[in-house]
Amino acid sequence: MTANKIIETAESQIGTKATNVKRCKYNTWFYSTEVSGPNYDWCEVFVQWVFNQVGARNLLGVKTANCGEQGKWFYENGELVKSGYKPGDVVFFHWTDDKSNWVPNVYSLDHVGIIEKVNGDGTITTIEGNTGSSSNGEVLRQKRSLNVVSCAGRPAYSKSTDKYSMDKWYTTKITMERIWKTSTKNTEGQVKTAQRILRECGYEGKDGKELVIDGVFGNNTEYAVKSYQKNHNLTVDGIVGTPDWKALLCEYK
Repeated sequence: MTANKIIETAESQIGTKATNVKRCKYNTWFYSTEVSGPNYDWCEVFVQWVFNQVGARNLLGVKTANCGEQGKWFYENGELVKSGYKPGDVVFFHWTDDKSNWVPNVYSLDHVGIIEKVNGDGTITTIEGNTGSSSNGEVLRQKRSLNVVSCAGRPAYSKSTDKYSMDKWYTTKITMERIWKTSTKNTEGQVKTAQRILRECGYEGKDGKELVIDGVFGNNTEYAVKSYQKNHNLTVDGIVGTPDWKALLCEYK
């Protein structure tokens, strides 16, 4: 896992907008159902979605929609930095001079993004969710002054589970033997299993909508499978074969 892969995945979402009120695919993935309302800010949810897309969810340590809780995890695990920022850092911003209740000796953690580039003029370029002029938010590339940066988390990319271990392979072996079949024409139950995992991991069909769990291996399911394979360095053939079941089931553990 590299910071570049995280940045590329975040970049691919630029321009995605939430609808009224803060209804977006990132919140749907996070809460496992469609949600709407002013309390569903999704800047942290977007970061969680990006890391999940590339199989690096473990690098964030905690499943949360709260910037403060995420910052606290980085702090408690020795991955918090207050200077020397780098691309791939998960950066926290403050909009006031209030002190954080989550992390000692930093300003409040009001918003979060992923650093794309550190500029030479006292600014950073970031990719952020739930940002922009709309009250519902969208994914945008932003240029931020270091004056509004509270701190950043530096994920331990070398510890990512993107490359699934043989230990995980054996822990899921019995389950896999029951449902595995190397063909796109899997049984209805097998297709539903793949569709459910892909949908909960945030993958959509060719029509841009979340997958319907119907047991039919159609164009939308094939598109989602190929997207998953591409993001996980698997053979992009649309066939749910041995390596694909291995990755999917480990992600769904």
